[in-house]
Amino acid sequence: MRVGGASVKSTLLVWLSVVSVTEGFVVVRPDSSCTYNSGSLSLRRQCSKTRRCLDVPTRRSNNNGVCLFASDGDKQSQSSLLLEEKEEEVTEEVFGTKFFGGSAQKEELFDAKEEEKAGSSIMTGSTTFDRFQDTAAFPDVEGRILAQKWQTAINHAIYQDGTTTEQQASQTIYNNNNRLEWQSCFSTTSTNNPLLELASSTEFYSCFDLAILSAQTLPSTNNNDSEDMKQMKVQWEITLVFPNVWEPRVLLSGFSTITVDVSSYTILKQTDVLNNDRNDVVTEISSQYIPRFWDLYHVGMTPNAELLPKFDNKSKPLLSSYQLFDLPSRWAWKPTILDASDGGRDYRLAEGIPNHAFLTAIRTNGRKKQRYIPTSPVQVNINRKKNNDSSSYNEIEWTIYLPPQFLSTRSETGLPIVDQDAITEEVEEADVDDEEVSSIYSWEPPRLVATLPFGGSPQDLGVTNLRQQLYEKVVVKDGYKPKLDENGRPIFFFWQNDCKACFTSNGGLGMAVYDWRPNFAKSNEVGLELELL
Repeated sequence: MRVGGASVKSTLLVWLSVVSVTEGFVVVRPDSSCTYNSGSLSLRRQCSKTRRCLDVPTRRSNNNGVCLFASDGDKQSQSSLLLEEKEEEVTEEVFGTKFFGGSAQKEELFDAKEEEKAGSSIMTGSTTFDRFQDTAAFPDVEGRILAQKWQTAINHAIYQDGTTTEQQASQTIYNNNNRLEWQSCFSTTSTNNPLLELASSTEFYSCFDLAILSAQTLPSTNNNDSEDMKQMKVQWEITLVFPNVWEPRVLLSGFSTITVDVSSYTILKQTDVLNNDRNDVVTEISSQYIPRFWDLYHVGMTPNAELLPKFDNKSKPLLSSYQLFDLPSRWAWKPTILDASDGGRDYRLAEGIPNHAFLTAIRTNGRKKQRYIPTSPVQVNINRKKNNDSSSYNEIEWTIYLPPQFLSTRSETGLPIVDQDAITEEVEEADVDDEEVSSIYSWEPPRLVATLPFGGSPQDLGVTNLRQQLYEKVVVKDGYKPKLDENGRPIFFFWQNDCKACFTSNGGLGMAVYDWRPNFAKSNEVGLELELL
């Protein structure tokens, strides 16, 4: 699938340069707190409040704090000047506020020595998180062993640089190809070997990754089956990048029902299905292939984001103003912080991912510029909790979904965890109780959610009114049953579609980018969790 060419690209860039001006964006990085390139008061407030969560050292490059920012897939570079926050006003010129702006200052502001130090203050723990040992995603031993072996074989097929263990797994997972019964939603050749099909896919796509998310053994439906023959359901995600002008990143979510000989953990039968109702790969890809408006508006800011898979629920009444989505199970990184501030909404702690959530730093310029994967949206929950003395407090929780490339790359070494001792030192410096912050990996179950569009931030006053409207439309009028928290309250959440959480394939979360969007665009969403139908 080849789309576009040099003439298309030139026309596109000329059109964008005429009609667009990038108003600003915020970059939150673990070694520089955040960078913003707009005079907007809300963006300045967001940077300052993010720093108040957990302050970390700021990199210096001449007299100003600098955080250079560049697209990984475009030769056009962007740079931003980290402003020193003053009480009420910012008077310095901000580079990078114009479309394709800041290029002239790149060489002047970039400091190679300081860039080399990026991420030096982040300490990951000696232990890692092995997702295959999580009983929520892998409830039985046989499913766990099969999933690990299958992921190892897939990595060898895709990356072709595996160890002896990976080579052995790839040779034995489909040991007897002639016996394999394979039905797939994807187009296949006559090889009848899924691993060979995966290997051939890497020759076309700019990036191709597959992660095994969960596996469980299903109850036997045939009493005549051998004890060694087990049927399993394995959930997976595929991410791919098309080799065209705008390099769209497509995420496909689905599952395979397989028959396995557990004496050798060899797959004998396999049926692949997408999570959507249509099971149509072309339709699923085309919905993500077309360039998205805000990616074009902020072209060159980041690579295209990997979007949360969500599917329209057909039970929604025809004329309803809200959206109703089914969300498949996914792995997520969930940092939390206790909002014990007297200012409440004034401190805006929920608007920016806290610094203790970052696992690495991403070099976006220089000799060691890294490739990274943006994911969106970031979900924010403000949970009401109770103390033992019956008093209550707010806990802010972020749900950041993990890209398949990160999960597959770290399948053998385990997912990195922030060193708890390092967190303790930082929170002590920031005058925060170390019991008030946490970060965990979590297997998120399937969800049914209803949402309404909103132009603003998670702690804006308008969110309260929109929550009430959403509850009345979905629960009172249309009769859906809301999910309740431990206190019997409906569970609301906020999707920050203007936020891109950026991961490296091996290091984890390293940067958060908040792009500018006007409130009238209503690009974010307020949501309500519902009981599954």
